[in-house]
Amino acid sequence: SRAVTDLGHRDRRAAAAAAAAVQQAVAAERERAENAADELRAEKEAARKREVAKVRREAAAAARAAEIDHELRLGRHRKEIKAYADSMVDEERRRASEAEARADEACEAAAALQGAIAALEDQLEVLRGSRVGGLLDKVKTLQATVTKLGERKKVTR
Repeated sequence: SRAVTDLGHRDRRAAAAAAAAVQQAVAAERERAENAADELRAEKEAARKREVAKVRREAAAAARAAEIDHELRLGRHRKEIKAYADSMVDEERRRASEAEARADEACEAAAALQGAIAALEDQLEVLRGSRVGGLLDKVKTLQATVTKLGERKKVTR
């Protein structure tokens, strides 16, 4: 009976040892599972951070591309505005040149007109002089005739 009791004690000790071993194995498995879960969470967090960094890089690249596109469009607009302004300046210069040419022509025409007026005034003076001179000659002739007739009348009386 003692052997049976010793056998029961041994079985209990063996069962207790086996239970302790199972508990240790369960605890070790729990720890491995927690470590694996921590690693998985860390990997997920690292993947999320990598994805966030990737999205940020893509957003920054898109912003740079948009800025470059804007600068290019702005540059084209500036060139168009400059070309338009240059054409307006050229047109105004052309108009100013034409106005100067017309002003020069008008000055030349005015000078020619003044010359013609002076020539006509000279001719008028000549005509007035010759007319007055001719009239004076006629008046003198008439006066001489009147004087001769008056003298004849005196002589005949």
